[in-house]
Amino acid sequence: MDHVFTTALRNQWRSLLAMVMAEYAGRVSKRSLGILEELFSLGVMGGSMLLVRRMTGAPTHHGMPIVPFLISGLVLFWVMRTTLFRVAALKNAKAAFKINPRVTALDVLAARALLNVTFYICIAFPFFTLFYFLDWSPFMNSPGQVLFLMLLMGLWGFSLGLCFGALFLYVPSMRMVASGLMMVLMWTSGIMFLWPEAPYMLRGILIYNPIFHFMELMRTAYFSTYLTPMGSWRYIITTVMVTLALGLMLERVTRRRAESGVQRQGADDDTFDEAMV
Repeated sequence: MDHVFTTALRNQWRSLLAMVMAEYAGRVSKRSLGILEELFSLGVMGGSMLLVRRMTGAPTHHGMPIVPFLISGLVLFWVMRTTLFRVAALKNAKAAFKINPRVTALDVLAARALLNVTFYICIAFPFFTLFYFLDWSPFMNSPGQVLFLMLLMGLWGFSLGLCFGALFLYVPSMRMVASGLMMVLMWTSGIMFLWPEAPYMLRGILIYNPIFHFMELMRTAYFSTYLTPMGSWRYIITTVMVTLALGLMLERVTRRRAESGVQRQGADDDTFDEAMV
């Protein structure tokens, strides 16, 4: 029995890696500048937040330099945001593999999420290291925790993508609502400020925002001078696990509807297009 389980697990892992390579080949072969556009939008957003902090004269606290303070939070949020919209495109997940019944839409969506999270990890850590060599910040207090937070945020983005993707199948107009919600969350979930800086009237709401917990834990993992007074590992792990269970259930329930309306990505469609809604 154990042999059957390990063999099935090994085959599933090989299938996932094959899907990742297929997604990677599709991404790098696009004629558009989707990846560069995505990085440019990330840089513009980071510059905008830095400008707002400078214009308001908001000081940095607990010995955290402003550039790594903002970039560490923004990259963490971007992992969730882009993964969510990449995975939420349920209709085109099976398009390239319609003739292969062994490949499910979930295999493709998991590969998209894994590739996207890996991409941002490969972007983030060189930048974090560069900040240290440029003397813009101390080296990461706990690189392992920083990595784990990015992986956990990516898993949550995957889970939310499954949930929102099921919703988009029935109410396509909700995609624009979700895009607006992401914009609001980006400015209100602790990328630009810490818990001690949060207005007292909003703390009762922020304490239930998982993204804010992620941000607080990221600052503690990155900077040795800051110990979060409210970030909870238990809360974010519980949130991710519950969302993952719900997302997997919704994907299974809506799979037939998604595959019945399969759409093939065109040659000019970029893999980041859904993330740029």
